[in-house]
Amino acid sequence: MYYSLTIISLIEVVLVLVPALVGIAYVTIAERKTMASMQRRLGPNVVGQNIVFTSFKTQTRFYHTTNYDKAIEALYKNRKAPLIPFDMYVVSVCEDLSSSTTLNAFFKGLPGKGGIYMFTLKENPEIFYIGRAKDLQKRLKSHFNINLNDRFHVFANTIGWDKFKFSVIEVCNLSMQKEKENFYLQKYLPLLNTIFKSNLNSIQTFESLYEILKLRQNP
Repeated sequence: MYYSLTIISLIEVVLVLVPALVGIAYVTIAERKTMASMQRRLGPNVVGQNIVFTSFKTQTRFYHTTNYDKAIEALYKNRKAPLIPFDMYVVSVCEDLSSSTTLNAFFKGLPGKGGIYMFTLKENPEIFYIGRAKDLQKRLKSHFNINLNDRFHVFANTIGWDKFKFSVIEVCNLSMQKEKENFYLQKYLPLLNTIFKSNLNSIQTFESLYEILKLRQNP
């Protein structure tokens, strides 16, 4: 009789203890899964043990660096002309094209002025573009807003306009701009320009880089 009471007591303890232990185990598992979900951790059964993740910023930086290098390489491909650094005086330079405040301050002394301008890659002064404008400020804005497939705009849109600085080479009236631009284009043969003669009409033909080089070799 005493044995039966002992067995009954043991059974009661087991009936209480086992569900409690099982419940604790499930609560622990649930807690860990909840914490892992909150911390966005993935276990080895999902991603494997040897996978290393880079941050989004690292991936983005790698993407832009790769595109930047490829864009630079494409500029130099098949370039047979010498690279002539721009070595003349400029009127003013804006180093930060991403700041509207800086740009407004830069053009404050040039309201409605036109002339010859230049975009230069900050990291490589050999890479630049020369143009002319009736209104320099409006022309700069139009470069940002238009989507053209010429060498300069494809390159700038690929690497970002913030990589450039903007220089005013000369302030001059409209009647002199064509002649001035032609002078700079043919003197420096800018890497980002695709033509080196302004305002070609239906009678004239495009004066290519190779024609310029040939003329220089055979004066």
